[in-house]
Amino acid sequence: MKLLSLSITVLLLIAFNASAKSTQDKIQHCAKFEDNKKRLTCFDSLVIKKEKAPKGKEVSLAKSEVILETAKPKAVVNVAEPKKLTQQFGFESKVITQTPESLTFTVQKVQKNPHGKLKITFKNGQIWQQRDSKRFRLKTDEQVIVSKGAWGSFFLQKPTANSRIKIKRLK
Repeated sequence: MKLLSLSITVLLLIAFNASAKSTQDKIQHCAKFEDNKKRLTCFDSLVIKKEKAPKGKEVSLAKSEVILETAKPKAVVNVAEPKKLTQQFGFESKVITQTPESLTFTVQKVQKNPHGKLKITFKNGQIWQQRDSKRFRLKTDEQVIVSKGAWGSFFLQKPTANSRIKIKRLK
């Protein structure tokens, strides 16, 4: 069994090598032509695969000329669009919003939920909730800093402390 598979593999490799060598010879033969048109025709005959002829008729692709008609591009423009929208098209991700990196708030009320996470109400009416499970002490009328993090996250920290907690805005 091993001998049979080995012999089949060797025969296939020899056949493939002979095929590749004959193709290489044909390419070198075409490269010898000095006339551009003859050289191009020779290369085309090597590269273009013959398609099946309809109903048994033979078609020689090497001698025929192929003319492709291309449709003229039509511009589709919406005239009703404002100039501002068309000028910003494609720059949506590059628009920079002018928001501060951090803000200082005064704590009005601090609550703990059943999971031990803080629910913080600030004097301006905003309500934020703790997202991580760190221990963090807050008192009413205390100043805190809310700063932006990566990927739309926010952090709360005291100006006098080095620790911070991850928070999200509820209201």
